[in-house]
Amino acid sequence: MKRRTHLGQLLATSLAMAASALPGAAWSAGYPERPITLVVPFTAGGPTDTIARIVAEDMTRTLGQPVIIENKPGASTIIGAQQVARAKPDGYTLLVATPGTLVTNQFLYKDIPYNADRDLDLVQMLSVSPLIAVVSPKSAIKDFDDLITRAKANPNQLSFASVGVGGVYQLAFERLQEIAGIKMTHVPYKGSSQALIDVMSGVVDMMFDTPTSALPHIQAGKLRPIAVTSPQRFALLPEVPTIDARYPAFDSAIVWAGLVAPKGLPPDVRARIKSAVDAALSSEKYLQAARNFGLEPLKPWSSDDLSKFITGQRARWGDVIKRANIHI
Repeated sequence: MKRRTHLGQLLATSLAMAASALPGAAWSAGYPERPITLVVPFTAGGPTDTIARIVAEDMTRTLGQPVIIENKPGASTIIGAQQVARAKPDGYTLLVATPGTLVTNQFLYKDIPYNADRDLDLVQMLSVSPLIAVVSPKSAIKDFDDLITRAKANPNQLSFASVGVGGVYQLAFERLQEIAGIKMTHVPYKGSSQALIDVMSGVVDMMFDTPTSALPHIQAGKLRPIAVTSPQRFALLPEVPTIDARYPAFDSAIVWAGLVAPKGLPPDVRARIKSAVDAALSSEKYLQAARNFGLEPLKPWSSDDLSKFITGQRARWGDVIKRANIHI
């Protein structure tokens, strides 16, 4: 009698556990069943927002539910990241992240309202591009070697602009100063437009900028490109050398955007989202936008590649930030 009672209890427990799992399994299998919000932590109309909208449009077709853009700019993407970090990990709230979101904010700010490692999950890359070192066409700096020679001969006499303190634009130059043994004066700006104007006019000697911002001015003859930060030469500027060619320890520097979800997505939901993004990256509309913005051709990354990339970026830029004593 006791044996039957024990078996009955085990059976009842197993059935209860199975029953409790059914709603989740049914919900997961039916994903998505309602619209998805994609938070973009930038104002509407910029390159990251445009790429996000193209990917969202393609994801809508693939997933069969609207993917709605919600712009939440401010505080180096912290406002948007906080919203998504606190969202339920059900696949209905997603984020477009940049290096600040997942890599540098944690080193630059004393306290931020989310933990990039614990709260957010990079599902797939959306865009990748190098930085271009540019000077005024009237500058005495003729090429990259000339920049290094002049900077070594005149410590702190030359200046470089960046788009905000602690961004990849500044960090790439801090790394270059370390490995080249040069010292220049940093002039931070709130945005790329004014910085480029001052470089073009010779107020500041040089800066790193994205192809999206710099290429139109390069093509118009208002800026001279002297180097790129990618490991290989940039297809749109094949005559411009890479920094890696002279300083392999520089190890390239890129700007990127990725699609992120709250940590803890059910594996099948995560796989569904990743598959939808992967398909979007091969759409003609995405490829045309990438060409227009000067972005590198992008093939889908594996989850393992994404994890290794973020780990490496945190180690690299975290060390640069600490050595240069950069903080906000």
